[in-house]
This record gives sequence, structure tokens and C-alpha cells, in this order.
Amino acid sequence: MNFKIITALLFLSSSFAQTIKIQQGDLYLGQETNNGHQTGEACYVQIDSIEGNEKGKHCFDITWRFLSNRKDVLKDYIKASSRITNYHRREYPQLKTCAVNIDGTTDGADIYSEDTTLLYNQVFVGMHKLRSTQYDYILSFNAHSKTLASASFHILKWHRKNHIRCVNLKKL
Repeated sequence: MNFKIITALLFLSSSFAQTIKIQQGDLYLGQETNNGHQTGEACYVQIDSIEGNEKGKHCFDITWRFLSNRKDVLKDYIKASSRITNYHRREYPQLKTCAVNIDGTTDGADIYSEDTTLLYNQVFVGMHKLRSTQYDYILSFNAHSKTLASASFHILKWHRKNHIRCVNLKKL
């Protein structure tokens, strides 16, 4: 039994290591934007954990947090999940995957393949509601390097909305 668990964990860790290049403890520095305008402020994205989830093949959860001087973004660790990408394919719902080809399509290269050279996880999404405020958040990855490209918060309150992004992320 333990052998099966260890084998499954090794498979999951090797699989995500190939569809995204990110590790527990990574810290990224970026430039903050608010509603598409540069704020001149630095922002950080800190990765707490990456875990496989049961949605489908190449599907993962990332626990992370957004660090900046802003008071309107969540300061706690939050979870974002890779999204299912093959809803339109005949194999769905019996077979699900969260991977796409590096050209952004789900056709061509086998998106269910063990060979992830041409596959990556495009986006991870999540939502959190705190009192009357809704937070939608997205982690976006670069197709060719498979590295974290940006982190976004869409903050919706009854009287306003903000779209905060941390762009041009560089691993520290």
C-alpha cells in the first residue's frame, strides 16, 4: 500500500514539474497595476504549496499569497486550482485534463500524454468571499517557459470594482 502512495506522489510531482515550473517556497517580484495602470509599486507572489487534485490529469492546486502595500487585497494564503481544458472533447467527462498545448490549444499534441514537453497549465483560478466583498484571483503561466507570469485579483464590492495585477514576475 505504501509503495502505491509513494509511486503516485512521485508521478504527481514529476507531472507538475513538467507542466509548470514552480516550487514550494518560491518568491516572485513584480510590478503592480490597478485597473490597467502602473502604480509604481512593487508586489510579490509567494508560493506556499503545490498539490495534485482529483479533477483530472495534469490538474493541481497552488496555495499562494499576494504581498504588497495595498490594503484591499487578501493577505492570507489562498488556493487557486488549474482549470479543466477539455470540456469540448469527446472524451469528456470520462477523461479530464487541465493541460493545454504550448500554443494554447487543446487539439494536436496529446493533452493527456505523460510526455509534457509541449503541454503546460495555462491558468489557476479561485474565488473567495469575505463579507460583502468578492475576490476572484488568477495565476497565469508563460507557455514556453512554463513559469509564473502574473497574478491577478478582481475585487468586487457593491460600490466599486478593482483589477489588481502583479505583472512581469521574476523569481527571486
